[in-house]
Amino acid sequence: GSLSIATAQNTGNCTRWSSSGCGNLDGFLNPRNLQGDETDRYDIRQWQQGSAFKYRGFSYQQEYHRKFIDDNKTGNSYDMTGAYVQAGYFFHNLIPAVPKELELAARYAYVKEPNRNNLNDDNKRREFTVGANWFMAGHNNKITVDYSRLSIDDPDRVAGQDEDEDRFRVQWDISW
Repeated sequence: GSLSIATAQNTGNCTRWSSSGCGNLDGFLNPRNLQGDETDRYDIRQWQQGSAFKYRGFSYQQEYHRKFIDDNKTGNSYDMTGAYVQAGYFFHNLIPAVPKELELAARYAYVKEPNRNNLNDDNKRREFTVGANWFMAGHNNKITVDYSRLSIDDPDRVAGQDEDEDRFRVQWDISW
C-alpha cells in the first residue's frame, strides 16, 4: 500500500505545470502572452492526496486534487476539484474456473471547475467505467475492453444539450 500527500503554493503567471514546464489551464491566459505587471498575475494554492493498495489479486488506487487560483488583475477566485477511484480484481483467486489472466475493473472520476462566464456556476465532468483486462505478458502485452458513461454538465450550453456520451473501447497495449 501507499499514501501520498502534497501541497504547493506559487505566485506567477503559470496556472499549470508539467514536464514541459509552465503552462495555462483551459480558460486562463497563456503565460507567454503576459507582460510587465502581469508576471505575478495568479496566486495559486493546491494540494493532492492519493493512495494505492494491492493484495492477492485486488488492486485499488485513488487521487483527490484541490486547486485555488486568485487572479490578481481581475479579483476573481477559482476553486477546482478533481478525483478518481478505481479498483480491479482477478476473480481467479475466488473462482478457479475464471482464467487467471482476466481482471475485471471499475473506475469513477470527476472534475469540477468554475464556469469562466459565470463564477456562480460550475462545469462538471464525470466518468463511470467498467472494463476487463486480459494480460498476456503482464502490462507489456494486454488487451483492454471497457465501457464508459461520460457526462459534461456545462451551464453555458443551451438547456438540455449537455454532452453525455457512451464509449466502448478495445485497446491492445504492447511494450518492450
